[in-house]
Amino acid sequence: MQDGVPRILLPRAEGADLSPYAAALTAAGATWADETDDPLTFDGLLLTSAAGEETAKMLGKRFADHALPIFALGSAALWLNEIFGGKRGDGAPGTVGRHRLHTRADSLFYDLYDTAFLAPAATRPGIAACGWGICPATWGEDGVTEGFVH
Repeated sequence: MQDGVPRILLPRAEGADLSPYAAALTAAGATWADETDDPLTFDGLLLTSAAGEETAKMLGKRFADHALPIFALGSAALWLNEIFGGKRGDGAPGTVGRHRLHTRADSLFYDLYDTAFLAPAATRPGIAACGWGICPATWGEDGVTEGFVH
């Protein structure tokens, strides 16, 4: 942290839209970047499908190896879960458009996102069994878990 402000890495593939996530981080008082030469200079990692599977898995493993917090949403939650031995299940029905997610109070990212935030919709992870260290952290209005932390 720099001056008490968390720095979050929010990686993306070229052309991917990070605006909803960037807005949530900024509103919560965090600073963020979408690329870096040294990812371990960040306080946490926010993974979305915008990162792409290969990048998400590589960064997820690296942050976990250094005991740094990771918050993964949607497809990125599936990828992160697989790194730690979790199993895929059937995905829940997708939500069209932006929708509200709620965050567990004991989640590492609760202070950034507070109790609820708007997410851009679409892919919901279908996780049948959580891998080592993976915990549900956010859920939609209908109770479907959408975000996980490690």
